[in-house]
Amino acid sequence: MAWTFKLSDISASGLAIDHVIESADLELSQDDGTIVGEVRSAGSLNKPDDTTVYLEGRITGTIVRECVRCLEDFTENLDLDCTALFKKPSAGKVPDGRGRGQKYRDDDPDEEDEIYPIVDGQIDLLPVIREHIILSAPLRALCAEQCLGLCQRCGANLNKGKCSCPVPMPVMDYEGVIHPNMTMVNKQPSRRSPGRRRKGSTH
Repeated sequence: MAWTFKLSDISASGLAIDHVIESADLELSQDDGTIVGEVRSAGSLNKPDDTTVYLEGRITGTIVRECVRCLEDFTENLDLDCTALFKKPSAGKVPDGRGRGQKYRDDDPDEEDEIYPIVDGQIDLLPVIREHIILSAPLRALCAEQCLGLCQRCGANLNKGKCSCPVPMPVMDYEGVIHPNMTMVNKQPSRRSPGRRRKGSTH
């Protein structure tokens, strides 16, 4: 699926765009999240010359992610700035079969960003939308900053209440990140810092 525009459709004053994208068209992986319903993209295309197009807009929608601590799904609103540069590539920059969605690096030494190609006088916005959504994913998705995660003994979701395990254990998410100020017994942030002395201790 593509969302294409011909360069001939973009006037000197630009072209306003507003489009609803089906979640299936984005082809996101499970790690990228799951779109709920549809994604809307609105903005404008500007063409300063016949070899360059700029996209400026916003992406809005709803996405479901998996919390890395408790492994439960949670919903997050998408509201992203969306910008992209399209240019006609020089000969050999876009090998046969790569298609409109593959970015490349321009020969211009002043141009640091990768560029989306203009192919056969057309641009495809769908890869741009997809990339912006993928890059919006946090490195460690959390349903809440104070998520208590799973008990490392019995696997219970501690956000839903205490488990029956008698020995306190630090909360550790599936990436192996330990949260020493949280314990499995009280299921709340610990008030005792590691360096605090016991009452009556002289050492």
